[in-house]
Amino acid sequence: MMEEAYRNVLLCYMERQYVTKTAISEIDPSNKTWFLPKKNVYVGIDVMNEISKPIISEMPTEAFLITFLITVLEMFFERCQLFYSCLCVEIRKRYDFDNFILPKLQIFVPKNAVSSDIHQQFPSLAHLLQNMTRFYDSSEGQLIDEQWRLLPDYRFTADEEKKIDINEDIDIFWGKLQKYTNEMGVFEFQKLSQFVLNILSLPHSNAECERVFSKINLVKTKSRNKLITNTINGCLLTSQCVKKDGNCVDFTPTQNISSIEVDEDEFVIDG
Repeated sequence: MMEEAYRNVLLCYMERQYVTKTAISEIDPSNKTWFLPKKNVYVGIDVMNEISKPIISEMPTEAFLITFLITVLEMFFERCQLFYSCLCVEIRKRYDFDNFILPKLQIFVPKNAVSSDIHQQFPSLAHLLQNMTRFYDSSEGQLIDEQWRLLPDYRFTADEEKKIDINEDIDIFWGKLQKYTNEMGVFEFQKLSQFVLNILSLPHSNAECERVFSKINLVKTKSRNKLITNTINGCLLTSQCVKKDGNCVDFTPTQNISSIEVDEDEFVIDG
């Protein structure tokens, strides 16, 4: 997704030939040799509609006005081009397009994880295990790889309570797979699932953490400074759950939420 977004921005102000035929990590977003002519810079439909309005396109024919208009439009497109260039330079600083691990993480998308074709390309997780040693116990590497190799040919139970659905979100899929047991009560994919969930928990930046800190400051104020961790966590999760439905007016509790038993001792009631 990052590569796609990055190339889309590049195509707004740089030659298509250069953007599409150059390795993404080797593209220089500030190389003016490959900049489009200013008039060809993409600025969006709304802007183009504004520029083409009669008040601009049918200006008086006085030479100085025409020259002024042309100069202003050139400056506008030049600044747009500069903005695009600066944006791409900053994206390049923050995202490592040379990282060989990130593109491979798509194998953990549920449909890919159980696909025989994907497993034919990646029969082993050795390439990840060797470079992500902090995410698993060194003694469990072989077990994780064996569970990965077992996954595409495994026949899951038809039991609704233990049903594994490859159409679910990636975190839900691996969360369920982590708790999945066979008829003998053995966790078949526990170590593999834990390894994948550890990788998926990696933040792309500190922005999300900062948002959580800001929310905590709104919940745990000076007048509510005795709130325990479980209560704060519950408030944050509630906010996130309600946000998915748009707002508290449209939010409808599910049967699972309605049936949760609350232990009053877990919460501190402040005045």
